[in-house]
Amino acid sequence: MKISAEELCALLHGSLEGDGSVMIEKPAKIEEGSIGDVCFLDSPKYLKFAYSTNASVLVIDESMVLEAPVKPTLIRVKNVRASFASILETYQRQAQKTAFSENGNKHLAFIHPTAKVDATANIAPFCYVSEGVIIGEHTTIYPGCYIAPNAQIGKSCSILASAQILHDTIIGDHCVVGANTVIGSDGFGFAPQEDGTFRKVPQTGNVIIENHVEIGANTTIDRAVMGSTILRSGVKLDNLIQIAHNVEIGENTVIAAQTGISGSTKIGRNCMIGGQVGIVGHIEIADGTRINAQSGVAKTIRKAGTAITGSPAFDYADAMRSQVVFKSLPDMQRQLQQLLKRIEDLESGK
Repeated sequence: MKISAEELCALLHGSLEGDGSVMIEKPAKIEEGSIGDVCFLDSPKYLKFAYSTNASVLVIDESMVLEAPVKPTLIRVKNVRASFASILETYQRQAQKTAFSENGNKHLAFIHPTAKVDATANIAPFCYVSEGVIIGEHTTIYPGCYIAPNAQIGKSCSILASAQILHDTIIGDHCVVGANTVIGSDGFGFAPQEDGTFRKVPQTGNVIIENHVEIGANTTIDRAVMGSTILRSGVKLDNLIQIAHNVEIGENTVIAAQTGISGSTKIGRNCMIGGQVGIVGHIEIADGTRINAQSGVAKTIRKAGTAITGSPAFDYADAMRSQVVFKSLPDMQRQLQQLLKRIEDLESGK
């Protein structure tokens, strides 16, 4: 990425203080900034680095007051984090263009003649794009990916190395699928038989992922038995998550690593689910629910905005009060024993 401070300021709709001609090559942390770097400062905690950094440009809040002169050119913006996210997106796009040169794009990749791959899409070496696949504009498929028959991937997506997008999966626009993630694999469905064995239940549905969804590495999302497993727009999944068949996850819900969600559970919008949470199947979780890490959710949550913790999970405030009582149990036991002894002494006439 090569861009002048003046050009970057215009991109961020900010105000410029200092040399607008200085060139930027990459983003960096403020404490590690050097010539050619752009850094950001949004917290007084890191203010001391503003006076020592060697970065060329510093993005700061429009109202931040500096107590001494600084070396970098300043770009003042209304929202520092949102602005820096825009910088990182620009840097990432440029890095992708560098990674896929004109000679490298689609070289050593298999693309079935019936697949419809937009001319602006990047297909890395050793990818397999099957029959009937549709890949949208400016989407990048990284090395070693398998795109199964009739899968659809929208525009401006990134499918990272060795991911598998299995048959009939539909992915919207501006999505990211992490390395080694599998989308559309068989759900865990087996019918018990009279002789004690299990018969596999065919999983005939698919997975639908809407727009602006991000899925971490080594995550698995199973296709539905019938119908669709659905991730609504804005969902963010961490690494190492298991989403079972026919699950539906509402808009802008975020889920941390090592969480497992059993089949046919419906999760609402704007939920926050911590790491290592287990959720049973065939329940519903209301909009705005917050589930603490390592909780086990065994029943439907009907009230929006509920916060729960524990296994089995229950109301967060009640759980905190219970922990206070739990810590006091040894003292309460000693007091009870003393009271029982006094009662015994009174009854015996001592």
